[in-house]
Amino acid sequence: MFRNTVEKYLADAHKSPLTESAGQYQAPWSDLVDWAQAHQFTAKGDPLSAYWEDKIKPTEGLTHVPYVSFWREYKRRFPEVPLDFHKVHPPGERCEIDYKGDARELGYFDRNTLEFVPCRLFGAVLCFSQLFFPKATLTERQEDLFSGISDAFSYFGGVPLTTAVDNAKATVHRPHRYDPDLNKEFAHFCEHFGTAPLAMRPGKPKDKNLIENSLGVFWRWARRFLRDRR
Repeated sequence: MFRNTVEKYLADAHKSPLTESAGQYQAPWSDLVDWAQAHQFTAKGDPLSAYWEDKIKPTEGLTHVPYVSFWREYKRRFPEVPLDFHKVHPPGERCEIDYKGDARELGYFDRNTLEFVPCRLFGAVLCFSQLFFPKATLTERQEDLFSGISDAFSYFGGVPLTTAVDNAKATVHRPHRYDPDLNKEFAHFCEHFGTAPLAMRPGKPKDKNLIENSLGVFWRWARRFLRDRR
């Protein structure tokens, strides 16, 4: 079976000469793709992988094109578009945690004071399965953060080898790109659970892109159920 597959690709390579544009290689199948449409798709904020899943895989003549080849061809045509290739995370190796930056409508009404009490949206995600755990906390202080992480581990049914965090004061005392100074209480907390803390680079949200995306998707779904309700 594998020999026949190799022979098929070799035959296709001999039949379809390589095309070049301005001295740059282009795959023979690239002429079948509407690249302008793909660019418009990503410009709306949708991932390129979704376009490949919906438009490339079902199209005759493109079913054999893997995502990595399509991704490279797209980057050749639109090098200015910031696309990140999919990261591979082994099962149980990594968990990412964070708070949603803007969730102003999240909260509850106090029955005694009839005042709206705002809350913060905590989230944790297992990177391999992308199992997501959200929790509303009153603050982002250390006790609320530790409670959220502990509940997330209980929900996951285990503790990952590493836990990726940002550089908030509750977790990192002094940020550094290569050797951050962890908060003492947070270091003891991770030692108790048996997980290694990983402080991400300051100002680099893509270092923990899975939790950033998970919090955004969850809040866009949940806020419509909470809006104008008491």
